[in-house]
Parts: sequence; C-alpha cells; structure tokens
Amino acid sequence: MRIRRLDLTRYGKFTNQSLDLPRGESDFHLIYGSNEAGKSTIRSAVVDLLYGINRTSPFNFVHEYSEMCIGALVETNGGSLDFRRLKRNKGSLVDPGGKPLPDNVLVPFLGGTDQDFFLRMFALDHQNMVSGGRDILNSSGDLGQMLFQAAAGLGSLQAIKEKLEAEAEGLWGPRAKESRAYYQALGRMDEAKSRLHEVRVTSLKWTTARRALDTADGELAAAEGRRGELQSLCNRFERVQRVSPLLAQLHDAQKRIDAMGPVIRLPVDAAATLAATEIVIQTADAQVQIHRKTGEDATRDQANFAPNAPIVAHDAEIRRLAGLVASVQLAERDIPKREGEVTEQEQLLLDAAAQVGWRNIAREDVPGRLPSKLLRAEIEELLARHSSLRNAMDLRAHDLTQSQTVLQAIDEEEAALPDATEYPALAAALKPAQSLNPDERNDELVGEVAAATRKLNEALSDLAPWSGDAAALASMRLPEIAEIQRLLDTRKRLEAELDKVQQGIDDRQLSLAGLDTELIQERRDHRIATAKELSIARQQRDATFGRIVVGELTPASAATMYGKEVEAADVLADRRYEDAEDTARVQALANQSEKLRAEIDRLMEQGGRCARQLADLLSDWEARGSELGLAEISLDRVTSWTQQRTVALTVASELEVSRGRAATFATRAEDCAAALRAELGKTGASVPQASDLPGLITLAADVLNAQVQNRTRRDSVDKRRRDSRAKHLVAQSEAQRTRKDMDGWKLEWETKLAEAKLPASSSQVAVSKAMDLFRTMDSHLEKIRDLKQGRIGPMRRDIGQFDAGVAALVAACATDLVQKSSTDAAVELAARLAKALADGAEHERLSGAIATAKSSLEESTRKCVLAQAKLKPLFDQVAVFEIEALRKAIEKSDSALALDREVHEYRSAAIAGGGGMALENLEEEVAGVDLAQLETQLDTAKRQFADVTEERDDRLQHRALAHADYSRIAGTDEAAKAEARRQAALAEMGAAADEYIRVWAGSRLLKWALERYREEKQGPLLVTASQFFSHLTNGHHAKLLVDPGDTLRLISRKADGSKVGVEGMSDGTSDQLYLALRLAALELHMESGTTLPVIADDLLINCDDERAASSLKAFARLGAKTQVLYFTHHKHLIDIARRASDNRVNVVEIG
Repeated sequence: MRIRRLDLTRYGKFTNQSLDLPRGESDFHLIYGSNEAGKSTIRSAVVDLLYGINRTSPFNFVHEYSEMCIGALVETNGGSLDFRRLKRNKGSLVDPGGKPLPDNVLVPFLGGTDQDFFLRMFALDHQNMVSGGRDILNSSGDLGQMLFQAAAGLGSLQAIKEKLEAEAEGLWGPRAKESRAYYQALGRMDEAKSRLHEVRVTSLKWTTARRALDTADGELAAAEGRRGELQSLCNRFERVQRVSPLLAQLHDAQKRIDAMGPVIRLPVDAAATLAATEIVIQTADAQVQIHRKTGEDATRDQANFAPNAPIVAHDAEIRRLAGLVASVQLAERDIPKREGEVTEQEQLLLDAAAQVGWRNIAREDVPGRLPSKLLRAEIEELLARHSSLRNAMDLRAHDLTQSQTVLQAIDEEEAALPDATEYPALAAALKPAQSLNPDERNDELVGEVAAATRKLNEALSDLAPWSGDAAALASMRLPEIAEIQRLLDTRKRLEAELDKVQQGIDDRQLSLAGLDTELIQERRDHRIATAKELSIARQQRDATFGRIVVGELTPASAATMYGKEVEAADVLADRRYEDAEDTARVQALANQSEKLRAEIDRLMEQGGRCARQLADLLSDWEARGSELGLAEISLDRVTSWTQQRTVALTVASELEVSRGRAATFATRAEDCAAALRAELGKTGASVPQASDLPGLITLAADVLNAQVQNRTRRDSVDKRRRDSRAKHLVAQSEAQRTRKDMDGWKLEWETKLAEAKLPASSSQVAVSKAMDLFRTMDSHLEKIRDLKQGRIGPMRRDIGQFDAGVAALVAACATDLVQKSSTDAAVELAARLAKALADGAEHERLSGAIATAKSSLEESTRKCVLAQAKLKPLFDQVAVFEIEALRKAIEKSDSALALDREVHEYRSAAIAGGGGMALENLEEEVAGVDLAQLETQLDTAKRQFADVTEERDDRLQHRALAHADYSRIAGTDEAAKAEARRQAALAEMGAAADEYIRVWAGSRLLKWALERYREEKQGPLLVTASQFFSHLTNGHHAKLLVDPGDTLRLISRKADGSKVGVEGMSDGTSDQLYLALRLAALELHMESGTTLPVIADDLLINCDDERAASSLKAFARLGAKTQVLYFTHHKHLIDIARRASDNRVNVVEIG
C-alpha cells in the first residue's frame, strides 16, 4: 500500500493543505522543513489516518476535535481508495462527499496490521532505530521478537509460549504446590477417600462387588502379561530381521581378512608418499645434469674476457676529457671569428669620432676624449627642460589673455540681471500646506473610512444569526470567557462520562447475553436438579411417612406411593450430588448473570444522572442565551462568537478613529488655503477665487521658485567674478616666473657646453646629435671589451688546460698516442675505456653464473637425498629394499585397511540396528532363530499380539464396569456424597493432567519451532543486514559475523580483515549497523507480509555527508519495493539525496 496524496484538511497547524506523493521509478520522498514547520505533525497524521485519531490527540490546538479531518488517496496493486478520517469514536471514515464508509474498508490495504506493529516496524526515528537494532541483536524484547518473527507473521508466538509455560506451571509440576490445580484436586480426592472408608456398607454387597473387582483385576493383569510377552517376541523377531543381513556381511568381510593372512598395515597415505617421492627423485636427477653442464660452459667462456687495468684506473679522467672534445673543437673554430668582430667594432668607433669632429685620433685615445656620462646626462636634461620651459611661457601668455576676457563678460552679465525680492511669509505659509499632502492624503483618508466601514459590515455579518449595529453590540453584557469555558468543560466531562457509561452497558449486555445463552445450554444439556426440587421431594416423602406413623394411612395402602416418593427423592439426591460440578458451574453462571444485571442497573442509573445534569446545563444556557439575544447560538459557538464580537467592536473603534482623522484634515486644509491667498496677494500674483488648496500650493511654489532662481543666478555671477579675478592674478604671477626660469636655463646651457668642449654657438639640434654619437661610441667600446675578455680569453685558457690533461693521460696509460692531436687522443682513450669496462662486466657475469650453477647443483643433490630418506621408514617397516617390492606391500596394506573399515561399518550398523545390544548377544539371538521361518513367525506373533490386545481391551472394560459397581455401593447419603466428591476430584486430576500434557507439549513444540525459525531466518536476516552495512559504510566494513563464544554476539569484519564488536564501533557506525538491521528486517517482512509506507525521521544525525549519501541511496533502493517518506530539517541533504538516487527522489518542502 502507498499514499498517493495526503490531505491535511484540519489537523494541527495545517488547514486545507495537501502533499502530492507521485509514484516514480523509486517511491522515495524526502520531506524537508525547518524546525516547527510541521514534520512531526505530518508523521502523526499518517498514523492517525490509517488507524484512527487518538481520543486525546494533542493536535487540536487550532481546530476543535469535532472539526479535525485528515484525508488521503491510497493505492495498492488491486485498486485505490479516496477517503477522509474524522475525529469520532464510531464511523470515522467517510468518502470525499461525506458519505460514511465501513470501518473495515482499510483492511485490504493494511493487511491486518495494527497501530502498534506499524509504529514498531515501519515508523523509524533515531531512538527506536537504535533500540530496535539492539533488540534484534539480542532477539529479545517485544520489538526484537516482533522484528525477528515478522517475516513469517509469528509476532505473538513468544508471548504465547510464555503464557503456555506459565499455564503448565499452574497445572502440575514434579514438586507438590498448593497453587497447582492437580495437587488441589489430589487433596480433595484424599479427603473423599478417607470419608468413604468411614462410611459403613453391607458386607454381602461389598464382598460381592469386591470379589468381582478382584477377578476383573486378575483377568486384566493376565491379559496384560500375555500382551507384554507377545510384544517382546515381536520386537525380538523384528530385531533379528534387521540385524541378520548385517551380521552375514560382517562375517564375510572377516573371512576375506583372514584369507589375506598376516598383513603389515602401513599409513593410509603410503601410496601417495611413494608416488610423490619418485617424482622428486627423477626431477632432482635431471636438474643435477643441467646445473653441472651450465657451470662447465661458464668457466670455459670466462677465460676469453680480461679487462685493461691501466685504462680502467683512469676511468673518471678519461670520461671527463672525452666529454670536453666537442667544446674544444668548437672553440678552436670560433676564435678567428671573434677576432674579426673586434676589428670591425674598432673601425665603427673611429667613424663615430670623426662625425663629432675628432679626426685622425687613435683608437686608444677615444675613451679619454669622451665626456663623462654624468656631464652628458646633465646636457640631455637641459635639452629636455628647454622644451618644457618654452611651452610653459606660451601657455602662461594665453592664460593671461583669457582671464581678462572672462572678467569683461561677467561684468556685462551682471548688469543685465533683474533685482531679487524675497517673500519669507509666503514660504512660511507654504510649508504647512505642503506637509498636508492634500491630494494623496484626502484620497487615503476617504479610502480608510470606506475600508473600515466595509470591514465593520463584514464583522457584523459574521455574528449571524444575531443582528444589530455596533452600539447595540457594545452594550451587550456577556458572561466571562472563563465561565463559558467552565460550562464547556462540564458538558465535555458529562458527555465523556455518558460515553463511558454507555460503553460499559454495551460491554456488560454483550457479556450477559453470552452468559444467559451458556446457562440455558448447561441446564438443557445436564438437566440439573436444583436444591429447591430436592427439598420439595423430601418434604413429600416425609409427609407421607408422617401420615403412616399417625395412622392416617395404612402401610399396605401407602406402600406403593411411599416407595415412589422415596425413590424420587433418592434419584434427585443422586443427580444432585453426582452432578455437583455441573450444578456448581450453573450456579456460578447464574451468580455472574445476576451480578452483570446489577451492574447494568447501576450504570443505567449513573447514565440517567449524567443525562439529567447535561440536559439541565443545556437548558440553563438556552435561557441565558435568550436573555442575551443569542438564542440560536449553541454553547460550542459562544467562545468563537465572543471573539468575533471583540473583533467587530475593535473594527467599529477603528472606524471612529478614521472619521476623526478625516475631519481634522479638512479643518487644517481650509486654514492653509486662507493663509496662502493672503500672502500671494502681497506678491502681486494673480490668484483666481475658485482655486483650491492644491492650486494655491502650486501657485505659491511657482512664485517662490522664480524668486529663488533670480537669487541663485545673481549669487552664481558673484562667485564666478571672484573666481575669475583670482585666476587672472595667478596667470600674471606664472608668466613672470616662467620668464625668470628661461633666463636661468640659458646661463647653465653655456656652462655645460664649455665643459663638454663643444662650441658655445652649437645649436640644440647639433648638441642632441653629438649626444647620440657619444652613446654609439660607448656601445662600440663595450662590445670590444666583451669580445676580448668574455669570449676569446676564456676559450684560449680552456684549450690549454685540455691539452695538458690529455698529455698526462697519454704518458700514463697510452704512450702509443703521443703523436696524435689532443682531441684524437681523447677520443681513442674513450673507446679503449668502453671496451675494458665491457670485458670486466662479462667476466663478472660469468663468475656469478658459475657460482649459481654450483649452488643449484648442491641443492638438487640435497633434494634427492631427502626424498630417499622419506621412504626409509616404509622400507624398514616392510623389510624390503626395492621400490617395486615396497609398492606391492603398500597395495596389500591398502586392501587390508579397506576390509578393516568395512568390518567396522558393518559392526556399527548391526549394533545400531539392534538398539545398542552387544554384538555377541545379537549373534546369539540370530543363531536361536530359524531365518527361513522368520517372516512366518513374525506374522503369527503380530496376529497373536492383536488378538491379546483386543482381549485386554475387553478385560479393561469389564474391570471398569466392576469398579463402577463396587463404587456405586450406596449404604448412606454420606457415601454418595463422598463418592461424588472423589469422582469429581479424580475428574479434576485427569483434566489437570490432560491439560498439562496438552499445554506442556504445545509449549515445547512452540519453543522448538521458534528455535528452528531463528536458525533458518536469522541467516537471511544476517546476510541481508551484512549487505546493507557494507553499503552504508562504503565498504569499510565487509561482513557481519556471529562470534560463537559463551554468549553469542554480533561482530563486523572490516575491509582490512580486522574484526570489531558493536561495543567498539563509533556512534555513527553503530547507527549504520542498527539501520542496516532494521532495513534487513523490513525487506524480510515485505517478502511474506504487507508492504506499507516506511516513515523515517532524521536518522542520519551521526553521519557525515559521504555516509549520509550511502544511507539515502539505501532508502532509494528500498523505495523500489515500498513507499519511503524521509523527514529532515537539514537542507543540505536535498542535494545529497538527489545525487545518491540519480535524481529519483521526490522533494517536498513544507513550512
């Protein structure tokens, strides 16, 4: 079953709200809401929807009990149902149109589950998830048993088993207890037997009855003896029939062993040992030949490789010089090129000097003739400063001319401006008028009065059926809220008491009907003789006897009548005492019936009082309501009507306030209009007589704006004149300063030219060109120095060092290379070094190969010796020296051992078939029977046993009749009473014994069934929970196991192989274990039971985001089998749930 739509019509804080829960690929719904958004209310609504709103539900804080309503559209594979649940004791289910539905209409959807089972199995919060998980681990507690047994629907078997054990304990036990029914009946029987011995009977009747009983006992004992003998004979024949084939096979096997003669029993694995050892020896021999040849070949090859020791000794130096060959050759080629570049730069330097005017100067003299860089920088700075000084002089002259023009224009503008007259009184009258905001404020006040009037009319209409105006409403004198609440509480209490009384009457009337039916049936079945009937019969008998005694009747005439009356009284007495138990039961039923009738009368009287009190209360209220004009308003509505009256009076007060504000505004507007007219007349402005306040405000604002504009323009002109005069003075000062700066520059320019030995008449362009040539000469000189010192010098030094190093090596280890160049000698030395190193490596490799071959040869030889040593114990045991002889001995030993096992198996089977009898006794028993005639003898014995059993049953019935005759000896009334009590006690003992056997057997069978179920079902539960737990922990925990110690406990094997118990897990991990157990129990239940929506409330409070994603993925998986409603106030879980479920979750946000 699933919920397609949940309607929170009137429940808790919700009014006319619905949650849409569509079916998707995964029926997984995450319901998010902040704290106090109503998640707990929705959870309770689901439970109340399915099983009824609780009688004392706390969710009536907005809607009264009588108004509470929840609805839903539920679906199953077989159909759907749209219904509403109301807060009623009966008939709480209705369709959307309000039509009543049967109380059992939800049974096909709920599958017979009750509210307690639903809360424990399908409604999970963090607390019951942890407690339920612990109960599953212990298989104890109501929840643990329920979850453990839910998959097979055995939730109540544990309680039934305990009840049966308690019932058996109250019936019988090995030790006598007064509380046990069997020993109570035994005590009563002992008392009755003692009383029977005290009662006297006639010796003839007693002797006859006793002799008949003894004879019957003897015949029964004889029949039982013959039956026991025949039973033993049948058992013997059947045992011989089972054992004789096994003994024959045993003897045959023993003969085969004897025919083999003496055989040495070797170990059972001797053949395997021999085969394995032969393989090892053959392999080792082959390896010895291979390793010997490998060593010889390596020794021969090693003589061909001898390293050049002198060359190897200079390994590092040869490698270093060989690495320099390329760079030395490059340097020898590069030096002539760099010397040519030096010559080229020197010529360019002399050309630049000639352009400056230094003709016929030597290259070495050029650096001394160049001005210093500091002097050249000063000259270049003077060149740059001259340009800026020339520009500044031109700019200052232009600024001076411009400032004179601006001052003249400002004087002309000021002469053309009108005079500015100020009107402070008009401004003072305009400010309060504008603050009134007449256009918007008037509309606002009119709308406010209209809205308050409309609101008052609506509030008065809500008070229907009462009618009247606000004044009449205010003049009413209603009772206090506390008094009304007291009346409501009293009525509620009386109605609840009436419901309780009526329920009590209904229950007792139902019980009374059952008792009356049972009482009638008992009287009809047993024809019970009442005490009154027995008393009447005895009075009639005694009256007749009295008339005979006084002579009123003669013995002869009254004998027949008196005999019948005596017989009738005795028959009634016998029936009375023989049926004592039935009589007592009927009387008990009658007493219970009377007690129930008395209770019904008492409850009806109590209900009448409550009904009268309730009627008086309602009548008093109707009278008071009529006095107040509220005759048609029920007591239920008085509180809400009073609240609505308060609202109406508040609205009426607000209307009066709004009207007062409107009147005040009109008065202030008239005063402001009069003041503006007077002040505008003083300004000479034309004011129409029909102008209203907004028009006057506009006109006054225009006059004041014009005055302000004139004043602003004059102020602006004054400010610009002051600013322009200041700028003119600044322009004059700047022009004088720039002229002075230019004079100082000319003097400094002439001085620096003289220091640089340049003509004083040189132009600025010529001086700038000279500075460029100086920089060019600096560049040529720098390049010449770099080529000589940085390139050519280092290359010559490196070549010299290289030549010296090569010469030293040649003298030390290769004198034959003296005539070669340094680079050629270095190359040849490198080649000789490479060959020497290769020869040394090969020599070393062959040495290792020789050592390896020698070691392997020794190891193979050792393996062969060890393998031969393993066979020595077998050779010694059978006293042979050849492999083939040993192989034949092993084959003979294996045959003997197989016959030994065969003999042992036949011996064990024969003893088991003989019921544990010794083998010698079995052989003796078989020898004493003719096996050819065994089948016939067995059939004859079975027929004789059946005949004797039938005879025994006849004797048993005959003995029962004799015992009954003996027991019915009625010497006195007391004997009958004692016998009745004894028979009743025997019956009670028999019933207690029968009931004990039934109850005890039932409890044992139930215990066995529960244990077997636990063994069968705990496995699937553990496997499923293990899979869930591994998933929830992202594989950190691999599997759940049961630790078989003194006390079984659950442990987890981690991915690294370590194990940990529940007590060693963190809070988050233990929570995931409990969740895994609950999810596994749910899956097992859903395999055999009804699927209902699973409600989960913030179970992941101890999980990080990664494990929360795994848990939500598990809920999405569960959503493929049943509907899952997960409640949370953690908003970040929404994104996690969407990722974990591949966007298959339906997110519902509330609040």
